[in-house]
Amino acid sequence: MSENRFNVDVADEMFGSPPGGPAEIHTPGVVNEQIVGTPPPAIDMAKSLYRDTIVWAKSGFELSEKDEIDKRLEICQQCEFFKDGRCTICGCFMALKARLATGKCPKGKW
Repeated sequence: MSENRFNVDVADEMFGSPPGGPAEIHTPGVVNEQIVGTPPPAIDMAKSLYRDTIVWAKSGFELSEKDEIDKRLEICQQCEFFKDGRCTICGCFMALKARLATGKCPKGKW
């Protein structure tokens, strides 16, 4: 692997392209095979964390404003996929993910 290739393209090489192709930032777990209401398998969460961290790093580790964080968390708390502080689609702890300016809801709600 060449120097400076620590990016989303490398993630795609290591783990395969996310559904929808490389342009899709977030790769939710394999919902069809997971038990409803539980986080996705650990490997899927690791892939998502890797990709999200690369995108966040490229933004300069930009954080969201408090008002934006509060809006995101309010949306999460009303969501059917939110359980025990986590999203059961991506497996993320939403109090943390909501703080990332590049963070995205896997269902497109924010």
